[in-house]
Amino acid sequence: MTTADGASWWYAFTSFEEQMKSPDTVKSTFLADIDKLFAAALSAPEIAGIIVNPWHCTLQLDKELIRIIQPGRAD
Repeated sequence: MTTADGASWWYAFTSFEEQMKSPDTVKSTFLADIDKLFAAALSAPEIAGIIVNPWHCTLQLDKELIRIIQPGRAD
């Protein structure tokens, strides 16, 4: 997903119902361990962070916030 400022973000959903609010016609679901998702996001230089539930009740976590959530991680 690209935001208005041109930054690229991954997005994730807290439930299948949240994902169904997407305007995309193709939907695909898989479960991921949130710690592994955060670690992958921190190691991906092309993204700014993760947007949780981008269509409703949005939580935008940039890499600095992800590092705060995972204080034991050294990047």
